[in-house]
Amino acid sequence: MRINYRNWAALQVVDVTKCTEFMRSDYEHIFCTLDQNELLSAEDIEKVKGFVTMEIGYGFYTVGMKLYYISKTFREALNKSCLALYKMLGSKEACEKVHEDCAFIDEDILWVVKTAPNGWIRIIRLHKEGALFTSFAFRFVGDDRFETQFSTTTPAVERSCVAYFYLLMMLKKYGQVDIETVAKSKKIRSKMLNEKAINETGIDVQVLDSRWFTTICRDEGFLVSGHFRLQPKKDENGEWTRELIYINPYAKKGYHRLAPIVNIENENQ
Repeated sequence: MRINYRNWAALQVVDVTKCTEFMRSDYEHIFCTLDQNELLSAEDIEKVKGFVTMEIGYGFYTVGMKLYYISKTFREALNKSCLALYKMLGSKEACEKVHEDCAFIDEDILWVVKTAPNGWIRIIRLHKEGALFTSFAFRFVGDDRFETQFSTTTPAVERSCVAYFYLLMMLKKYGQVDIETVAKSKKIRSKMLNEKAINETGIDVQVLDSRWFTTICRDEGFLVSGHFRLQPKKDENGEWTRELIYINPYAKKGYHRLAPIVNIENENQ
């Protein structure tokens, strides 16, 4: 993994030392895919350009932001646990418990989520080279409903973005997740990515990793599929909450090595 402003120009949006210059020098490129689906009127396009220019230029997306890198294994865990996590997604309170203003690198896309002083939550998505293609603000108006404003996309995409963000945040909070920091202007040998990780930006990058899928069966015995379960548990304050745990695949017969998350034999005792 190598991250710098040459291959990740979009990261300047969340760098307080770069955002103003980026907005000024790359203005035309930032908005080149803004209305690629032709959903907006000319007036709406100018409105969106106006407040996005102000937000980026004045560093709105730089204050108190953490930057995460979504590893391949974390994405795999998210895909496989989403059905279990959906059970927790149905209330405004559940979303608020895991909400975190942050930015994250997911494949070639930079997601940025930031809460405005008026309580509206902004989501923007940019291609790695810096072109903005999704932008909207939302707020909850019920357990399973939210309203949006200044949107550049369809309601279906809005719902998908909100759901994906909160599913990711729920896995981060309730799942078995490891975090490895690659400090700004540093390089390390990443144990999570199993490669050199070079961060040439001015922002610390935290790699999110989850290795719940490393069980190896050594024979041809019948394999029971792995699955997720929401396990009741008490938190540090003694209040009941839930933790997402992964039950590893296991063979009915023969030798198998379990990943060190949940041991099926101990679970069944």
